[in-house]
Amino acid sequence: MLQERVFDRHCATAGCHSGYFPESRLNLERGVSWKNLVGVRSVEDPGLLRVAPGNPDRSYLVRKLVGAGISGERMPSGRTPLSGGEIAAIRQWIERGAPDD
Repeated sequence: MLQERVFDRHCATAGCHSGYFPESRLNLERGVSWKNLVGVRSVEDPGLLRVAPGNPDRSYLVRKLVGAGISGERMPSGRTPLSGGEIAAIRQWIERGAPDD
């Protein structure tokens, strides 16, 4: 599951995308990550959705993870970038329409 494999391990951590005041107003904790990502405009680039179902190339989340066409820095900030396999899993999830699973 994407939540366990990526968000719980790399994103929904203290000082990042968790708690009451998460970075970029994006909480990626279990139970709220989907509604905060899918179909929601990016704070840094309002012309893009955080996750555009079916279109990973137009999803700001993917851009932030690969470090291309973004404002600010590549995610996860100050840590080892996600592996190619983890980014591929996110792309595949988005290509499948970003289901709430």
